[in-house]
Amino acid sequence: MRYWQASQGLLIAKILIGLNLAVFVATAAIDSRALNGSLTRLQVDLGLNSSLVAQGPTEWYRIVSSGFIHFGLLHIAFNMYVLFALGPTLERILGHVRFTALYLLSALGGAVASYFFSDITTVSVGASGAIFGLMGALVVAGRRLRYDVTQVLVLLGICLLYTSPSPRDRTRSRMPSSA
Repeated sequence: MRYWQASQGLLIAKILIGLNLAVFVATAAIDSRALNGSLTRLQVDLGLNSSLVAQGPTEWYRIVSSGFIHFGLLHIAFNMYVLFALGPTLERILGHVRFTALYLLSALGGAVASYFFSDITTVSVGASGAIFGLMGALVVAGRRLRYDVTQVLVLLGICLLYTSPSPRDRTRSRMPSSA
């Protein structure tokens, strides 16, 4: 007989957090400007740029790689906090395979939205598409199970405010000359 353990829902969430942190540490090790949110050469090489993706299959890797690159400590910390806070609950509800599929499809959806709605000179990065997908799924599951989803909706609102385009975001789209 198998017994349920509170920590069993963390397997995929832990792996995804580890992957995101490993990529961030590698990015920062290559260029320390990644720590403060400055655009680095690696972020440009792996980030989603609509004009490059449109060139064909040799650039399509950016659709996936952009979901694991982050602009600075605050960006990675916020995304990984939300993944740590919401991931285990969803992983328990959905199971490991469906949770993984939800995360990856949400990240893909975020990349596609960024592709269509971003300026062609913008470099888009981060797990925000996946995070928004997880929050949306938790709201749907919570409502279906008749749970109070107010906290998730508040967190969703904060995320929307943080990811809204600002004048600072437009400056990130230009590659620094020293990189």
